[in-house]
Amino acid sequence: MIKIGDIEKILPITQAILELLDWKITPAIATQTQLRELLKDNDNNAEEIFGAIIAHDEFRTAELYIWDNLDTNKYHQTLEHIIFHECIHIILQPYDKLFKYILEDESPVVSKYLHWGFSIAEERMVNQLADGYINCLRVTQTPK
Repeated sequence: MIKIGDIEKILPITQAILELLDWKITPAIATQTQLRELLKDNDNNAEEIFGAIIAHDEFRTAELYIWDNLDTNKYHQTLEHIIFHECIHIILQPYDKLFKYILEDESPVVSKYLHWGFSIAEERMVNQLADGYINCLRVTQTPK
């Protein structure tokens, strides 16, 4: 079972690496039901949701939600990965907003299809970036 203290150990390191130290990110634990409710507008039909971040860029604040049973997930996603993953979404949020603005002029069918494709591509990119950060941390922390 994931605890707030586990998140609080990793979050400042993540914020420093991603240059988000000027953000106040509040960690929280959430169940699958709570995560699905938070992400209900995202067309998320994932089998398991590992985390979510609700960012308020005008105030430089965010709430970071981590699945309470993350340590039991069958994909072996680590807490470090999920924290990095969610914090990268803060950096990408202005691009998400721009893309949604551009899609406003499209028909609902085209808009939904383009948003779906963009979301899949963004999630893949965010996962690769999070994996890269974690790998860099491991390499730099490995004794020689």
